[in-house]
Amino acid sequence: MNRRETFTAPLALAALAAPSFAGASTESEILRLYAEWKATEAFANSHGITDAEFSEAEARMADLQSRILAMPATTAPELAAKVAMVADYGDINDRSVPSLALWAELRTLVGGVTC
Repeated sequence: MNRRETFTAPLALAALAAPSFAGASTESEILRLYAEWKATEAFANSHGITDAEFSEAEARMADLQSRILAMPATTAPELAAKVAMVADYGDINDRSVPSLALWAELRTLVGGVTC
């Protein structure tokens, strides 16, 4: 299995949706960077990109994650964005009933940006 195959198709398709901040302040630096992180993730999950483009996207995501985590969250949407970003492919996203409920709540707090 190569590194691209580790991204699941549903996550890749969901990440292609344009970010929407329904009710969340787009003036938050954390939420702005999170939206950029999600867009970069969507690109990394897209078909037809080169290995070099994938590597660049991974590096960009790591940079964005470091920058986001260095900032203190001051609102629930900011904290939700941080949790969603860090746990995106971890055990918290195991598709169990509790996990799905948590992700639904995180999605609400982030303001609609796909988690």
